[in-house]
Amino acid sequence: MNKPISEGIENFDTLINEIRAMAVAGYNPTNILDSLISKKGIEGKAQLMVLFRKAFDIELRDVSCIGGWWNDGNSELGDEAINNNLSPHLRTWVSNAVSK
Repeated sequence: MNKPISEGIENFDTLINEIRAMAVAGYNPTNILDSLISKKGIEGKAQLMVLFRKAFDIELRDVSCIGGWWNDGNSELGDEAINNNLSPHLRTWVSNAVSK
């Protein structure tokens, strides 16, 4: 039986907390993704999607756009498209987290 993707991500829970803190601080989705890639060495798109799903309670269909993006600017989807798709989810999560 295969392990869940989350088990292959070192310091998974710590990363979730860091991602959430970045969102609360006002970072946009591509800034968060770029940080995960460049500073944390997470280069698997499935791993990036799992992190966003878990951190912000987002459906797979909503994070699937990450599969068409990369931080070098040479991808099917650019920063604007990713930010437009994911920012509403992050704002909702932040709003709910701050109001608790």
